[in-house]
Amino acid sequence: VTFLPLTWGAAWGAVSVTVAGPASSQTLPLSGSGVDFGLAVNAIQVVRGGSANTAYTVAALGGTYSNPVSLTCGNLPKGATCSFAQNPATPGANGLTSTLTITTVKGTQTGTYWIVIVGASSTGQHSVNSALTVTK
Repeated sequence: VTFLPLTWGAAWGAVSVTVAGPASSQTLPLSGSGVDFGLAVNAIQVVRGGSANTAYTVAALGGTYSNPVSLTCGNLPKGATCSFAQNPATPGANGLTSTLTITTVKGTQTGTYWIVIVGASSTGQHSVNSALTVTK
């Protein structure tokens, strides 16, 4: 029996096995530690028609996270694109911090937008919101 917790941190459980016959029931304790990843990104300000960089972090939670995390951006204003210096990103034991670049065109509307950064891996998906301010 392999016990793989689906959330990070310590987890406990039990498995019961019953077969026909006397003394046929056994309960075995299970314990283990799950690992996961988390995301963080700084706010970013960009002059319309230009580009700007900010830091993002893919953190390992509960131990070494060895699965690659594919990163995407959502809710960007019209004419804006994003790119990640490392994509996919594998946080390992200590996490990974790198650069997110937002590029806009002259026609991108000024204002503050809440963009979403999504990280997807074989074990699940997480997201984080960040403020993107486009100025003249």
